[in-house]
Amino acid sequence: MAKVILEYNPKNATAQKTLQYVLSLGVFAQKERLNGLDEAILDVQHGRIHRAKNTKELFKNVVKSTAKA
Repeated sequence: MAKVILEYNPKNATAQKTLQYVLSLGVFAQKERLNGLDEAILDVQHGRIHRAKNTKELFKNVVKSTAKA
């Protein structure tokens, strides 16, 4: 699946109507973008947060994770 990101002026009536028409065709789906706080909350809920006791442990984990990638 490919992503298409559209930027438009929400005050432009023609742009809004065109976008509504394209979405009404049912071929495309609109996905709401999350703000930073919502993304952070999801990271915590899914266990994607790593904690370190000190900076030495933090850098050890960073080096370990970059070596895997």
